[in-house]
Amino acid sequence: MAEQKQGPAAKFLKWMIAKHPDALFAFIRRVRPNLALGAAGPVFITRFPDVQEALSRPDIFNVTYAPMMDPSVGPFMLGRDCTEINQRDKGIMRAFMRMEDLPAIRQKVRSLANASVEKQIYTQNQIEVVSTLSRLVPIQLTREYFGFPGPDLASMFRWSRATQYDMFHNLDKDPKVHQDNIDAGQEMRAYLTQLLPQRREQLKNGAPLEDVFSRLLNSHFDDSIGFADERIITNMMGTLVGGIETTSAAIVQLLDELFKRPRILKEGHRRRQQQQRPSDVSLLLGSAALQPDQSVRGAPLPDRLPDSQGLAARDDNQGRQHGADLDPVGDARWLATAGAVQLRDRPAGVGLHASGLRDAHLPRRPDQPHPSSGNRSPHPANPGRPSRRGD
Repeated sequence: MAEQKQGPAAKFLKWMIAKHPDALFAFIRRVRPNLALGAAGPVFITRFPDVQEALSRPDIFNVTYAPMMDPSVGPFMLGRDCTEINQRDKGIMRAFMRMEDLPAIRQKVRSLANASVEKQIYTQNQIEVVSTLSRLVPIQLTREYFGFPGPDLASMFRWSRATQYDMFHNLDKDPKVHQDNIDAGQEMRAYLTQLLPQRREQLKNGAPLEDVFSRLLNSHFDDSIGFADERIITNMMGTLVGGIETTSAAIVQLLDELFKRPRILKEGHRRRQQQQRPSDVSLLLGSAALQPDQSVRGAPLPDRLPDSQGLAARDDNQGRQHGADLDPVGDARWLATAGAVQLRDRPAGVGLHASGLRDAHLPRRPDQPHPSSGNRSPHPANPGRPSRRGD
């Protein structure tokens, strides 16, 4: 990949996004809510209802992850909105990740987290959050629930970081970062290609395995469906790529914000002691609009540009927004999810989105006016991770 040269304006914009994102997006929201930089873009979409609308219309605003994903994990549903791969693979994987698994998953996560925390509390009276909790526990869950154990923890950590950084954060297209991603994908595929027949043989011999990988291998998919072993391997790779770094970033940022708000932290602790489970998430997030580029104990989080690879408009007749012409096909659209979730800009009754977190089912207000488009009602957003619409 050839390195892209950046002019002074691009360098300044990148610096502002990295160092002062709230100030930058607050200014853009007030002055030009949908800011187009030049005829070829990019276009920054910064207001909450506009971000919601773009994220809810993948037929027009489609993600552009495929060039980074395909050389590593192969064709994956996350990089392909409104395609057969997305619809088929998403449907199959949801069927095998059962809703009735949630109580057992919660118990497993609680047990894994307690084991990590107790070990540190009793020996050193402090907790190193990132490496021993927010990244470790999701990897352990990937092993035990998804059935992707990996050769060792070090490899799983490395594969997760290498794929995530290139696919979603390598804005400068650094060739070494991209190659690390490709190498990680090839190593994962080689490992799973070897594991698959071994696991299938275990199941054939009556091993009582109930992880997602084993459920897939216990099932028969007709050739006409197009979901052969190669697709199973790719989707198992996706459980590691998509489940670790985003979860870790959300946990660390949430903790950081809660430590700044002792009253909210105390209330959350009180409810936990009383075994209340309200939308505890809503209570805690309601006063904690997550900020990018925070850290705990000096461990920096990944550079969190909102939707780091942007979106590309596919339909030149329906992509026009207030304040910016979104018509030219192929422009990059940057959805400022970090700026859009600021409480002062959210319509009443709309929940808070944060990378890696899910605020249950967001209430829809059909009567809520669209601030940049007269009385047009916003489209309901996917309550999942907004910057990853295809997963």
